[in-house]
Parts: sequence; structure tokens; C-alpha cells
Amino acid sequence: MVFTASLGMLHMTTDAGSIAATIESGDTDEINELLDDLEALDVDERIQTFEDSYESLLDCMDPDDGYSRQAAVRVVSTLDPGTGRMAIEAGASAAGAPDDEVLDDAIDRAAVLFVAALADDDGRVRRAAVRGLKSLCIGCRLVGDRDTVEQVIVDLDVVQEAVDDEQRKHVEEAREIARGQLH
Repeated sequence: MVFTASLGMLHMTTDAGSIAATIESGDTDEINELLDDLEALDVDERIQTFEDSYESLLDCMDPDDGYSRQAAVRVVSTLDPGTGRMAIEAGASAAGAPDDEVLDDAIDRAAVLFVAALADDDGRVRRAAVRGLKSLCIGCRLVGDRDTVEQVIVDLDVVQEAVDDEQRKHVEEAREIARGQLH
């Protein structure tokens, strides 16, 4: 973990390896502290942290521990590049913000992770994925990114055919949330 000064305040940021280690620890207090630290980052830092840690977050989706998989989904939700784009377009300080192509790619990768998590055997992971997709789709709607929301719906339709009844409930919930953002 690295401590950095930001706007005269001391806060903790973490690198990709530290994020993965915290998630894989399964320690509730450490994970909640990590989420708090990530929420405290400004828009630029969140987007950069998402970019830097995405691959290690994918690796965290493999452990046998459902809580760790849920934590990985919650981290992606906290770092949500869709919300970052919304903040940038609303005028947030984003001097080091990536260009639209990089943001589009990051939003697509977050959406893919959320959709895949809806097929998880653990309901906690699926519920976290529903919340993450809701935030991402709302952010996309608010900036006029209808294409991403439509692609999420197509991806959810594919996943819905491959899951059991319990998982299907969460997929259908996410699908309705996404469809609601098209109006």
C-alpha cells in the first residue's frame, strides 16, 4: 500500500497487487477499508486504478471463496469507469483523464465482468454484480451511451440461457434495470 498526499490530506491508495492481496485475504475489515479508500479517490485516480488493477481483479474472480469474488465485483463497481465518465462530463476535475476510446474500453470491460458475475454460484456475487450493472447503466444513460446499455442487454440474454433458475432471477433483474435505462 502506498500513502499519497492529495489536496493536503493524507489518504491511502493501493496498487493492483495490494488490491488483489486484500481481496484474496477475505478479511472483511480490510476489504471494507479498501473500498472506503477507493471511494475517496478522485475521478482520475479511480479510472487509473481501474486500468492498473483490472487484470488482477479478473484473477480474483477465480478463488473458491465467494466473498473474495464478491469483493472483486464491489471493487470494480467502486472504480466504475461509467461513473467516472459521467463525472468528467459533469465537469469534475479530470486533467489526466483518459480519452473516450480508453473510457469506452474500460466501461466495456467492467460490463463484461458484471455480466459474467451474474452466472456465479454465490448469490452475494450476483447481487453485487446487479448493483454494479445498475450504476454502470445509469452512468451510460446519463451521458447518452445507449450502445453500451444495449450491448449489456444482449450479453445478459446470452447469459440467461446458460444459468440455473436461481441465477436467472438475478440476470432478469439486471436485464430489467438495463432496459429501464433505455427510456
